[in-house]
Amino acid sequence: QAGAVNTLYWKDGELCGTNTDIDGFLAPLLSLPRFPQSAIILGNGGAARACVAGLLEHGARVWICGRNQDKSEALAAEFGARTLQWEQRTAASAELLVNATPLGMAGERASLSPLPEGTLEGFNIVYELIYNPQDTPLLRQARERGIPTISGLEMFVHQAAAQFRLWTGADMDTTGVRQYCAAAL
Repeated sequence: QAGAVNTLYWKDGELCGTNTDIDGFLAPLLSLPRFPQSAIILGNGGAARACVAGLLEHGARVWICGRNQDKSEALAAEFGARTLQWEQRTAASAELLVNATPLGMAGERASLSPLPEGTLEGFNIVYELIYNPQDTPLLRQARERGIPTISGLEMFVHQAAAQFRLWTGADMDTTGVRQYCAAAL
């Protein structure tokens, strides 16, 4: 579903490949009292692809909104999702907003947000896939508006937990790993 392999593991003497991004993305959403029924995903790359697959698997209506409309339309057609023009993102609304773009990532884009200030009305949860830095402009915008947020560190930790389970057959200490990663970042 994700269209990529990020984990190799042995099963019954055979080398297998899978992608744990969908599990990592879904874990914090599945712990909510109610799974979001609608989502706008900003971006149309590999991370967005995992988000689309996971959300649709749980019955959410999904709109893909990327700067490259052709890529957004191709991704939407593959999964049966909808698209939203990048220019329309400030007027759109859904229960969940997911940032799957590099805007806000450490480096030259760290000060950028995929949405201008004051345009988060209409969203109940903001999910930022970027984990470095842990506090992005988009997360700050959401908190200032009182909108609950999910940090990219959550997807990162839960994606690693799914890998750990495949490799060892055991559950990973997600609390300890989250603390370690947060301190390292």
